[in-house]
Amino acid sequence: MKKLIYYALLLITTISLNAQSKDDVAVYYQQKNWSKVINTATKVLQSIPNDPELIYWRSLAYYYDGNIDKCLSDIESAISVDSNYSPVYLFKAQLMYAKNEKEIACRTLKKAISLGVSQAKQLEQQYCGSVTEIVNESLALDWPDEEKWKLANRNSEKGVTVLEFVREEESLENWTEFGSMMVIPKNGMKLTAQNAMSIFEKSAKQQSKSVEVNYIESKEDIEYPWIIFKIENQKSSISDNYESQVYSIVVGKNNLFVSFRAIKEKTIPSEIKDKWIAFFKTAKVVNGR
Repeated sequence: MKKLIYYALLLITTISLNAQSKDDVAVYYQQKNWSKVINTATKVLQSIPNDPELIYWRSLAYYYDGNIDKCLSDIESAISVDSNYSPVYLFKAQLMYAKNEKEIACRTLKKAISLGVSQAKQLEQQYCGSVTEIVNESLALDWPDEEKWKLANRNSEKGVTVLEFVREEESLENWTEFGSMMVIPKNGMKLTAQNAMSIFEKSAKQQSKSVEVNYIESKEDIEYPWIIFKIENQKSSISDNYESQVYSIVVGKNNLFVSFRAIKEKTIPSEIKDKWIAFFKTAKVVNGR
């Protein structure tokens, strides 16, 4: 009985110490003290080697510390310990894609999706070009051929995709008219078109007190609500020019579609504004479910 009590007390003490040490790892991680995360996690894992969360934390620390090989080794160890530990798959997929291992990245994302990791569905569309129900939604907006538009840049970061357009013979550094389309995942947010406009209005006014934001037109009580508004008298952040834009926001089932056209003027002439409004009204949400 004494031996049983002794071992029980020892076990309780060990668990208590390990829990405290794991808490320390979490604190060091929040502090971004990667060397302490690695050292402390390594010590704790000697006592509880089958903790996938600790292994995952250490893999992240190795990554931020610049040791990719050990990072990948820990990722595989975490999966070996618990093949259903979902956070590790998203991280692995991003690393594999960065290493140009697209096939492995896509396979890993499918596993993450099967475990219910919602962000994996957006990354699957971005990395693999696959069609998954929740992200199978896009905006069709045909930039007129006669205006000689070209795609100057495409960028995806944190699930947000941005397309930037300029005219032929022009560039992102030197343009007379600029266009943009953004796809922003709603991630479950309940947004109206008016709410979305308010967000952009607040952001614009934080950058400049002189900026003018004016509502133009909207439709809310339809399947895909939309709103059109303009932002004028906006000082450029990279030059002495002023810029003005007409914005269109379409609220999809899963995404927010934000498009705008811009010129380097304090205000937008009426004929240009009317042309842009007509253009944005041709936008259609396709493949939405």
